[in-house]
Amino acid sequence: MRNHSDSVSVEALMASDEWKELQSKLEGFSQAPAFILFNSFALPMTLNWLCNTAEWPTVHQRLVLVTLDDKSRDRITALWPHIVVFHWPHVKQLQERFSAGDFSYQLIFLLRTNIIRAVLRTNRPIWMLQQDTFWRDNLFELDLEQQYENADVLLDQMGYVDDGPRAGWTNGANWFIRPTEISKQLFDDIAWYQTNMYTQDTGVINLRCHSQSSLNCSFIPYK
Repeated sequence: MRNHSDSVSVEALMASDEWKELQSKLEGFSQAPAFILFNSFALPMTLNWLCNTAEWPTVHQRLVLVTLDDKSRDRITALWPHIVVFHWPHVKQLQERFSAGDFSYQLIFLLRTNIIRAVLRTNRPIWMLQQDTFWRDNLFELDLEQQYENADVLLDQMGYVDDGPRAGWTNGANWFIRPTEISKQLFDDIAWYQTNMYTQDTGVINLRCHSQSSLNCSFIPYK
């Protein structure tokens, strides 16, 4: 990770022409942008998610699709030309098939963290989504940002019919992060852990949310 972390660093992102172009597009967003990352191996899943949410125009209007190879970018721009794309094809390891536990899997989550950090540095709030989810309702029309207006981070959680031992644990699928100083520090810390240790972002967030009283964590209701 240390040998490849520079290729997805927040400094590399923010210095790139691609990021500067994205920032000009984000100026036209009246609400927090929602990012999804994928390469060509996750393209079918991403297209399925886009079809499932197409009936809710406000979803696609807020999306920024992070494409990691040319095939993904070309397919998205052909089928969904109105959706904003941030193309980051500079890391070969992120263009391969990967699974939980391997190097590329860890690297894409470090990239995800650094995208969050880069957006927070512009003092914008951000949604970070995953396409391996099924929305029964439009998440953006549930007024979650207003209901949890004091939250530094609003997190998806593992669902149980009854209270279980992992109830209130973070799920990585759908997050909303405000650009507060404490949330910025949280994701700076997550990036350090991901670079120097094998740990998932959800693990660090679980620890901080349950032990750091100054961090205001709220959870998206699922019942």
